[in-house]
Amino acid sequence: MPVVREYLPNDSAQVNALALLAFEEFKDSYHDCPAFRAKIGNMSALADVGEVIVAEVEGQIVGAVA
Repeated sequence: MPVVREYLPNDSAQVNALALLAFEEFKDSYHDCPAFRAKIGNMSALADVGEVIVAEVEGQIVGAVA
């Protein structure tokens, strides 16, 4: 059963990796995919300006929203 909780700074690597994975199927839809990936791959930075919530299963982040 997932645990939903507030983002913690040590979640950053998992949250960023998950965001990149979530948008991988759209990589061919963007003419500047490297720039898009750079922004998406820094999802954890949104915690600096707002709330980020994560879902965790057995120590692994399986979802995040900002």
